[in-house]
Amino acid sequence: LGTPNDEPCVRTIAQIRNEDARFPPGALIRVENVLVTRLQGGNNKGAFITDQEGGDYSGILAFSGSNAPTDGDTAIEPGMIVNVEGTYGFFNSLDEILTPEFEIVSSGNTVTPIVVTLSQLEGRGEQWESQLLKVEDVYVIEFLDGDGSGSNDDEFLVAETDDADCDTEFCLVIGDFQYNGAGGNDTDDLPAASIGAHFDSIVGV
Repeated sequence: LGTPNDEPCVRTIAQIRNEDARFPPGALIRVENVLVTRLQGGNNKGAFITDQEGGDYSGILAFSGSNAPTDGDTAIEPGMIVNVEGTYGFFNSLDEILTPEFEIVSSGNTVTPIVVTLSQLEGRGEQWESQLLKVEDVYVIEFLDGDGSGSNDDEFLVAETDDADCDTEFCLVIGDFQYNGAGGNDTDDLPAASIGAHFDSIVGV
């Protein structure tokens, strides 16, 4: 395995995230010809990348800190095929490539989310980590603060039926990192959520 100051180990993302042969923190790693599926904004920026072949454990976050990911003066965008070199890290149970250096191979490629059911996600979230997913035909069951008015008013739970009990069955948390559920998102023309609201689909990482 690669270690700091060595030549980087070239691996697929799935190989990097293999629990049976996980890299030590700080190992120098490189992935090639991977697809940028979505950017992470806010104060902690980065790019979600995935092996083009897909499959379990094929997504990871290339975490660029306070700076937006770039290749020189060119901003990294979804749909780009890139090579990424950096160090392996593990933060809050998430695999990451830290201090990434990006090399753009091509741009304008199609990004297609993986359609999954809630039953597929139940108990198996790690295999889908950092991948662009799409759930279909779901209902808003409750806000994490109960009424949509508290500090987590933009995080909510969805289920495949409108009368689900999230205390006894699996419900999916729709997080607030890039989507204000109670307030919607005018920039991306996303609708506000409300208890009982039906979504044809929700796409996210």
